[in-house]
Amino acid sequence: MKSNYSIQFKIAIYTWIFLSFSMHFYAQNTTIPDTNFEQALIDLGYDTAPTNGSIPTANINTITNLDVTNKNIADLTGIEGFVAMRFLTLTNNNLTTLDLSNNTNLVAMSCDDNSLSSLTLPVSNSFQGLYCFNNQLMSLDVSENPNLTILKCYNNLLTGELNLSNNPQLEIIDCNENNLTSLNLVQQNNANLIELHCSLNNISQLNVSNFPELTQLFFLDNNISTIDVTQNTKLVQLGAGTNLLGVLDVTQNIVLENLGCYENQLTVLDVSNNNKLQRLSCYVNQISSLDLSNKPDLIHLWAHVNNLQELDLSNNPKLERLQSGANNLTYLNIKNGNNTIITQFNAAPNPDLTCIIVDDVTYSTNNWTDIDGNTIFKGTEEECSALAVENFAIEGFKLYPNPVRDQLNIIGENMTVNEVNIYDHTGRIVRNILWKGKSTNLNTLAPGMYILRIKTDQGTKAKKMLKI
Repeated sequence: MKSNYSIQFKIAIYTWIFLSFSMHFYAQNTTIPDTNFEQALIDLGYDTAPTNGSIPTANINTITNLDVTNKNIADLTGIEGFVAMRFLTLTNNNLTTLDLSNNTNLVAMSCDDNSLSSLTLPVSNSFQGLYCFNNQLMSLDVSENPNLTILKCYNNLLTGELNLSNNPQLEIIDCNENNLTSLNLVQQNNANLIELHCSLNNISQLNVSNFPELTQLFFLDNNISTIDVTQNTKLVQLGAGTNLLGVLDVTQNIVLENLGCYENQLTVLDVSNNNKLQRLSCYVNQISSLDLSNKPDLIHLWAHVNNLQELDLSNNPKLERLQSGANNLTYLNIKNGNNTIITQFNAAPNPDLTCIIVDDVTYSTNNWTDIDGNTIFKGTEEECSALAVENFAIEGFKLYPNPVRDQLNIIGENMTVNEVNIYDHTGRIVRNILWKGKSTNLNTLAPGMYILRIKTDQGTKAKKMLKI
């Protein structure tokens, strides 16, 4: 007969084995508290119905690719069990926080179109692609991902500096539409960076001299006053609009196709070497001349609100859109042999432009109506020259203050001011004033640059006015 001691010992051993097995079994499950996340895994065949708040770890720890797009997931707890994960897509869910610190094998991740305010990335040399745009991130740390090649974090709430100084392999950066004040890039000769998009921020300084392979550069709507792109000889697209640039040297960018430098402070724009140019938007500057003679592929020219006096487009047979109003034009030649493909034409206001040289006078008269009342079309330079007359000498009036905040005064010294038309930077008339006194109130006019076309009993004159 076995002793009680022997029986108790066996019971203890069996109990230990049972508990060990139970603990081992329990440890092989990963908690998934979000029912939508678990249901998505059930739909993918990684779990079985019904949802119970967990999933066998063995079902997920070898998965390398997970796509749970548009599943209304708010909590991604359990993602840490996907230790072999290489590619993760979480687009269009309801996530507010995301911790991927345990997913060290991750190569690329898309978490765009969520409500993320917190994102923790793995410390990993494998991580290469991050798509976290359209969220609410106020900060982003990619310093532990030295092999990151693509970063798209646009339309977030990023503030201060975006530090990318530890990411020398970056090829594409898109941090548009944030609140960034500076961008810290790798300041060494980087042969990888080919696209940089940092528009719609508050950046005041940008150094791109060390990126010789750059083909696309967009920094629209910032506070940048100087930029050196002379070393970026492979630039195809350059967007520099709405900044504080006084100088822009693109003479070395001979493969440039699209240039946007509108709403700056440029007085000179030399595009004589940019013979591949297709689109040029340089409106609202102070440019006095443009040489477009060797631009056979030019299809789009927006050059309104400048100081242009002459514009020769006779060598631009592919031109489809032209905005040249609110200049000081006295000469416009658009006789390029292909006027019928032009779908947008504007040459007003240019009160001293009495004649435009075109392919077909009848066609232009019938189709191009955005011209001044005293402007007509002719087919040759000789015909236009025959119409030339002395400009009215109508400087005998005072216009002040300029810039103007509220009250604008126009006083004729030896003439009568009859009418004042105010045009915005697009050439659209925004105010028509039948002048009866000496002043008018412009306090409801939006700040910006305008053209005033002043009609007097001795002629018409255009003047620029800055509303502040």
